[in-house]
Amino acid sequence: MTFRSWRKTPPSENSPDRRKRRAAGSALLITVFVSFLFTSIGLGLVLLTRIYREWSRAKSDSVLLSTAAENGLRERFGAMAADLTGRPFPLSLTAAEFDELRASALAGGAETVEAVLGHPLPAAAEGAGGRQQWTAELAFKSEHVADAGTFYAAAYTGTIASRGRLAGRPRTRRAGLDLGLSVMCGCVPLSVFPFLLAGETAPKQAAELLGSESVV
Repeated sequence: MTFRSWRKTPPSENSPDRRKRRAAGSALLITVFVSFLFTSIGLGLVLLTRIYREWSRAKSDSVLLSTAAENGLRERFGAMAADLTGRPFPLSLTAAEFDELRASALAGGAETVEAVLGHPLPAAAEGAGGRQQWTAELAFKSEHVADAGTFYAAAYTGTIASRGRLAGRPRTRRAGLDLGLSVMCGCVPLSVFPFLLAGETAPKQAAELLGSESVV
C-alpha cells in the first residue's frame, strides 16, 4: 500500500501566534524602559534633595559660626569697656609702682595696660548660647613709648581674637578686632591735660608733645 506525505509547512510570519509573541516582547521592553526611566528620575530627585539639604545645612552652619565668633568679640570687648569704666581714673601709684611700670614700658611690656584694666593679660573669656559656643582672648603689645623721666606716654595695640563653633560640629570660625590704647603715667604736666580731657592721646601726638622742649 502506498502512503502519501506532505512536507510540513512552517508557520507564516504573520501568523496570530507569532504576532502575539512579538507584541508581548515589545510590551515587556517598554515596561522595562519606563521602569528604568522612573527609577532614574526618582534616584536623581533623592540625590538632588540630599545635596540641597547638605548645602542648606552648610550655609546655616556658616552663618551661625560667624555669629558665634562675633559674639566672642562683643563679649570680650564689652568686658574690657566695663573694666575701663569701672576703674577710678586717674589711678594713684606709688613711686615704686611707677618705676616698675616705666621700666616695663621701656622694655616693651604691657604691664601698664594690666594696671589700667586691673587684671593680667592676655585675658580670655568664653560663652555659649544655644548651639553656639565661643572663646575670645584679649592681648596688647607696645607700639610706641615716649619717656620724659618723671612721666611717660605709651601707645599699645590690642587684639581680640575670637573663635566660634557649633555643638556637635568640627568646624570653627575665627574673627578678630584690632584696637588702640594710649596711656600717660607719672607726674603728668598741666600742659598735657587738655589732650587728656579731649581724648587726643594718639601715639604721634604724644610723641610730638613729649619731644617738645616747651613742656614744663
